[in-house]
Amino acid sequence: MTTGEKIKMLRIKKGMTQEELGKKVGVQRAAINKYEKGTVVNIKRSTLEKLASVLGVSPADLLDDNARMYDLGDGDLIFESEMTPVEEELIGKIKRLRVAHQHLLMSIVDAFIEEEDND
Repeated sequence: MTTGEKIKMLRIKKGMTQEELGKKVGVQRAAINKYEKGTVVNIKRSTLEKLASVLGVSPADLLDDNARMYDLGDGDLIFESEMTPVEEELIGKIKRLRVAHQHLLMSIVDAFIEEEDND
């Protein structure tokens, strides 16, 4: 995933328009549009740091095209670099399961979450 694709995805997940993100970062909407489309590849360091801060991620995760990002639902996104070792291990194990077993596991996890929400 490119830097621009990550900026766009994170912006949308945070419910911001390009104009709103631009105002928070201190650039024009057109600049955000160019970043997202990948027409600007050398974003100023200060701008990149502001983008990362507003989007709630690290500048390194925005720049790394190989950084994996996971959708946790409810608008939450997390980069692999932000995961705990246990979370990484769980994902690795889940990937090894057949799809039918992944769905069964999802049902079990949903039940645990519902129980925690009711406590």
